Amino acid sequence: MGITHLCFADDLLLFARGDESSIRLLHDKFSLFSEASGLKANLAKSQVYFGGVDDNTKATILSILGYEIGELPFKYLGLPLSTKRLTILQCKPLVNKITARITTWMAKCLSYAGRLQFVKAMLFGVQAYWSQLFFMPKKIIKMVEAVCRSYMWSGEATIAKKAIIAWDKVCLPKNAGGMNLLNLRIWNQVAICKLLWALSQKKDRLWITWIYTCYIKNQDIHTMDSPKQAAWMIRKIIHMRKHWQELGNIDSLIIGGKFHLATAYKRLRGAVENVAWNKLICYNIAEPKHNFILWVNLHGKLRTKDMLIKWGLSVDPLCVFCNSTMETQEHLFFDCPFTKGIWQSMLNWQQWDRRIQTWSVEWGRVQTEITWKRPRKVILRASLATVVYSIWIERNKRIFQHKITPRQNMVHQMKLSLCTRVRRNQRLFSYINSL
Repeated sequence: MGITHLCFADDLLLFARGDESSIRLLHDKFSLFSEASGLKANLAKSQVYFGGVDDNTKATILSILGYEIGELPFKYLGLPLSTKRLTILQCKPLVNKITARITTWMAKCLSYAGRLQFVKAMLFGVQAYWSQLFFMPKKIIKMVEAVCRSYMWSGEATIAKKAIIAWDKVCLPKNAGGMNLLNLRIWNQVAICKLLWALSQKKDRLWITWIYTCYIKNQDIHTMDSPKQAAWMIRKIIHMRKHWQELGNIDSLIIGGKFHLATAYKRLRGAVENVAWNKLICYNIAEPKHNFILWVNLHGKLRTKDMLIKWGLSVDPLCVFCNSTMETQEHLFFDCPFTKGIWQSMLNWQQWDRRIQTWSVEWGRVQTEITWKRPRKVILRASLATVVYSIWIERNKRIFQHKITPRQNMVHQMKLSLCTRVRRNQRLFSYINSL
């Protein structure tokens, strides 16, 4: 193919035949370039790699260049380059990089909703770079998921099994009861399918030209046997043909001449079933931390006292607000006179004239009463999230900090939170001001 070098920024790879004359010629030209430009190779960071060269020739070449001998895999652009299957040790820098971001002081100060967004934007951004270039080992995917899971639920990078909601559920779309995080295993498979598609299109790219020249030649990539002499990653790309049937019509995945990863991901993930309360989360304009606690509560996973007692913990079973009934989800939302009064005050403020019933009935009414786009309905849904969040926070303050906020003050803070949230939406802000 006549490849002499690969260069990106200050990372340079030079290629030559493994004989003394070729190396001397390459070294002389590189020295001439250094004298003309003033740019010199850093001997401490430079290495020479051999393939199919005898020991005597290796010694001669090393004496000419003055570099240390290197071994595969080595890093290029922050990624390990190897002809063999990536090992756990080679992928460990990915886990270490994610852990390093988690341990920063800013990451530790985030709420549940903040951690969720941090995982989406930062951690998966790091992982996505690797997953689109390599077939990730299953153990590394599990380690990355474990670190992300532990951070989201505990705020720490230390891997623990404490999770309020299973990670598989968290990775589901919001309409299916999840938080729309990427499933790393499926995303990795889809990313490799994209490489297979690019390979099948014979795009004018260096790596594709090289694979066709060395391995595919005149064969059909869809029917050929996997070349046994090819590098492990190339064989993995060709093996991804088994997932093409699951993707269906490949042409429908091509948008603007590009393979659409998001659409392929949804197809490979498969159809999901909507939860009954999906619109409460998907179309809720409340603060993210309010929506997060509402989401946990809709799953029935808030750690109320009855749940703690079932786990064998010794706690006072009585509701911290009324001190007369065991604290359960149904009691806390909204059988308790104190919390019922809060929800009733918010409904009265928005001119909803009805009697409060059980928790399952209340969220069902908020979900279905009228079209969600109307300002009255939008504010009602946001109010439900704000009330659930505020009650849960007040409950924890009374138990752990022994602080009490009067009910009228809580209602005032909730109204203020809603007004602040919609201040940039003229339609909603005008509606709230009219109340």
